[in-house]
Amino acid sequence: MTKSAAKPRVLILTDYFYPHWTGICKSLYYLLKHLGAEYAFTILTVQFRPDLPKQERVQGATVLREKPQMTISRAHYSVGTMFKLAKIISHVDTILINSPYTNILPAAIITKLFGKQLVILHQADFILPKGLINRLIEGVYFFCSFIGFSLADRVTSWNDDYGQYSPILKLFRSKFSALTLPLALPKPAPNDRIRKKLARMKRDGYLLFGFAGRFVEEKGFDILFAAIPAIVKKIPNARFVYAGQLKISYERFFEKHAVAYERVQPYIESLGFVSDTELVSFYQSIDYIVVPSRSDAFPLVQAEAASSGAIPITANIPGARTLIQDTQYGLLFQKENPEDLANKVIEAIRKRSKLRTHYPDVLAYFDIQKTRSQFSRLITGQLR
Repeated sequence: MTKSAAKPRVLILTDYFYPHWTGICKSLYYLLKHLGAEYAFTILTVQFRPDLPKQERVQGATVLREKPQMTISRAHYSVGTMFKLAKIISHVDTILINSPYTNILPAAIITKLFGKQLVILHQADFILPKGLINRLIEGVYFFCSFIGFSLADRVTSWNDDYGQYSPILKLFRSKFSALTLPLALPKPAPNDRIRKKLARMKRDGYLLFGFAGRFVEEKGFDILFAAIPAIVKKIPNARFVYAGQLKISYERFFEKHAVAYERVQPYIESLGFVSDTELVSFYQSIDYIVVPSRSDAFPLVQAEAASSGAIPITANIPGARTLIQDTQYGLLFQKENPEDLANKVIEAIRKRSKLRTHYPDVLAYFDIQKTRSQFSRLITGQLR
């Protein structure tokens, strides 16, 4: 690692990073893209694919990857990251843990033993599918997180709403400050397969409702399936476009709802896995984005889609509702209520012109200068 007297040296600990493209990884990528010139960032993460280099430069940051020893649910666990942390920690000023993080307890202890500043960016509560074993795993992880958060100098998340209601964050309100999520969507190809496909659907007269992400219980796509019959009864030209993988190896949630999916499949266009640039074409082509999550600190899908022009229809849950409440761009429906979701979809169509007047407020919400200022004060201990 290279010392930089001019730049604060920040080491980010995260289970996953680019090219793993979940929201909690992508948001870090955006952070580096906007702030990489102002800080000397190093990313210490897991080599979740054997073809990934052990070390490389990404968005001006040095990325260090250690081999995993085991897989637990969706996490690739590496004890080697903690040995690496102990080896390089003397060369950095601040440790930032991207939470949830499997090694949060030993990482926090090592950080404080070396007298370094510890900041935790909590992007999501650790929630597994139903079941006794999963509840036990959650309990153990919560205990480890509690100790880690107790040792932290400051904690943050993408909005204050989630900070008030998250089971772990609400215990540390005296240390908490919100940080605005930065966005940096790539430019899409002018005529890729997604844009062509969705343009054809629009020419055929369809109104497009997008939904995207991992098909897991937390994302609540089964709630949308239950709402679709009532929606298409009122809006026959409504079609639902899914960007993502239906079958997830570590959580067989789709299989549990395969019958419900088959009932509404005629109204769903499944795009499968899409590239980063294709995802932008998806956002720019749909009319609305539906976010039926059971839990979500601040859905990156909602943020990216709304900033691309799609009107969000989102579950009224802590964190996810913030963008709509602050900008009035979109509508909220009652959590896990398919009937209310259907009603809000119909209402959103009726109010589309009015909702669109608030689009400039969405762009203002993601002001990068605000993020820069907040992050600077977070690292220096001045963010309150």
